[in-house]
Amino acid sequence: MQLTSFIDREREISEVRSLLATARLLTLTGVGGAGKTRLALQVAADLLDDFPAGVWLAEFAGLLDPALVPQTVAGSMGLREHYERPLLAILTEFLQFKHVLLLMDNCEHVVAECAQLVDHLLRTCPQLRILATAQSTLGVPGEVAYGVPPLGLPDPRGAPPSEQLAQSAAVRLFVERASLGKPGFAVTADNAGALAQVVHQLDGIPLAIELAAARTRVMSVQQISERLADRFRLLTAGARTAAPRHQTLKAAMDWSYELLPEAERMMLQRLSVFAGGWPLDAAEAICAGADLASGQVLDLLARLVDRSLVQVEEIPDGSTRYRLLETVRQYARDRLRESGEEERTRTRHRDWFLLLAEQAERHLQGPGQRAWLDRLEIEHDNLRLALEWSRTAGGDAEYWLRLAGALWRFWDVRGYWGEGRTWLEGAIAQTAGLPTPSRLKVIIGAAYLASYQGDYARAVALSEESLDLTQALGDKRGKVSCLNIMGLEACRLENFDRAAELGKESLVLSQEVGDWWGAVEARVVLAIVARAKGDFERASTLLEEVVSQVRQVGDKYRLAMALNYLGLVKRELGDYARATELLEETLALAQELGDKWGTAFALSNLGIVAWYQKDFPQAAELFAKSLRLRVEVGEKRGIVTSLVGLGAVAAAQGQGERAATLFSAAETLRETIGVPLPPFIRGTFVQHVADTRALLGEGRFGEIWAKGRALGLDAAIAYALEIV
Repeated sequence: MQLTSFIDREREISEVRSLLATARLLTLTGVGGAGKTRLALQVAADLLDDFPAGVWLAEFAGLLDPALVPQTVAGSMGLREHYERPLLAILTEFLQFKHVLLLMDNCEHVVAECAQLVDHLLRTCPQLRILATAQSTLGVPGEVAYGVPPLGLPDPRGAPPSEQLAQSAAVRLFVERASLGKPGFAVTADNAGALAQVVHQLDGIPLAIELAAARTRVMSVQQISERLADRFRLLTAGARTAAPRHQTLKAAMDWSYELLPEAERMMLQRLSVFAGGWPLDAAEAICAGADLASGQVLDLLARLVDRSLVQVEEIPDGSTRYRLLETVRQYARDRLRESGEEERTRTRHRDWFLLLAEQAERHLQGPGQRAWLDRLEIEHDNLRLALEWSRTAGGDAEYWLRLAGALWRFWDVRGYWGEGRTWLEGAIAQTAGLPTPSRLKVIIGAAYLASYQGDYARAVALSEESLDLTQALGDKRGKVSCLNIMGLEACRLENFDRAAELGKESLVLSQEVGDWWGAVEARVVLAIVARAKGDFERASTLLEEVVSQVRQVGDKYRLAMALNYLGLVKRELGDYARATELLEETLALAQELGDKWGTAFALSNLGIVAWYQKDFPQAAELFAKSLRLRVEVGEKRGIVTSLVGLGAVAAAQGQGERAATLFSAAETLRETIGVPLPPFIRGTFVQHVADTRALLGEGRFGEIWAKGRALGLDAAIAYALEIV
């Protein structure tokens, strides 16, 4: 009899029963604490009527002598040794013609002896069915393995409402077990977010969740969540009547770890340096050493998979990745520290991912950029870990500079602007005065990201510093990059004469040194200048040239950027059909690359085209989508544009108060970041404000305008999106 209720394993119960209908040996595998025993017991209880000769349970958790496996099984059926007959013969005779289900629980530490007995019984007892639990399979012919999955988790994308959260099996288990020690415990709006974090951090492992729930007697859910970084100290409140290995989370992990041969222990420890999983080639490079050949890695990895300590998953590109559940990773990491190998292993991890980042960087401007962007995305947690080790390990800061410099374009395209700036600015600060090409690359990357986020003062300062450094290094290609970013900044600040000078200088220099990409960016700067000055034909010619060039080399990122600007030019020339065609291609390219900024830019520009065609509902939807993305990446100048667009829709539909509120909020943000409105919306903005003032009257308009200015950015964004 199970003393606590069994939480939401209906699917697993059904699958196990279905497998047992055809398999004579079914082994439930999983990491310690995954719920193998509870699932097996529940299935066995459900099948009592299907096995008229009996359902028998043999427990091996407390068995110290492997030779006593047959005695344990026989004893569970009330059979005893006889001086004239071997026990195995007695057991075989008892089971030989009976339709019996034998549950063999916790076989992992006596797996060889269990396998020998099971093989014999299955060969001699044709109606016998065996359901076993272990951390790995028994290795008997005909065996079917069933990996016990973690409990169902809530959607990780934000905290759902409390009633929706309570539908998660992991959360229901937490709530029920917490209620045993704290009657009345329930999911609330206050604890929902922390509760979702707790079950996610514990990987949906039932034992870990039960131990965490027991702590609610003395701690809030938020406090539990905050302390899970030290989970082996925190989760020690198991039932006194439970098996010793189930009384603390550490004991459960100790049980699994102590069953491993030395080579597997070493492998598991070294795998703990990975974050978010790893591919096989990374494990072979990082985990091998003088005491472990790279050729052994796959075999050891397979054994750890068999023991349920390593998880296997197939990613969309068809390749295989491996990962550790976080609880296993933290345990193995502690063991790695105790072994004295942490520094060496983490350094090998850093070096391998540095080479990966530098290899990817070389492919981010050509036809393979999507695949390499996706590869970096998959490895982002590992790259963060490598950056952190480069930052904190001391020694040569060049590693930090090289890694951050190789990643800034990835951070740019995928919208990790704030995070990227943090890493880049940290590297800049730590290496002040160091005149190296790697530091130059980092400064240029930081300037780009600062500019995208609307931090123009910092962008200008970084650009000037990078230009000085190119002079000191004699780096003409680096100078081209500096001139281009300075040209873009001058455009955003509407210093178009200065932007034209910088663009022309960059174009000449890029052609001199054979910097094809630099020349492309210089032409984009000059096209933006031409468009701002009303020379749409010149802008169109330059951008058409850029589009043709980047199509040929397969650079979808720069192609999307050029098409975006070209679409705006065509709109200003009144060719709405061509503008829409170009911008829709831009949108498709940006979405394909996972380029959030490019996607938002295209959506906003499509909204402008829709507005000019008086399709106001479509325009509102497009502006709202662009606003959400711009908030996500922190593009303040773009947020201004999206707010103005939504205000323009409201004005066109006669919603004066909404229009005035949005215009006021946009103007307040624009003043804060210290940039003018983009030229292509400034005229309409001024006109819409005047029309709205006339519609509401000076007094009412002033009141609404003041309220809009006082909203604050978050409230203004929420207001802008609430009826779209």
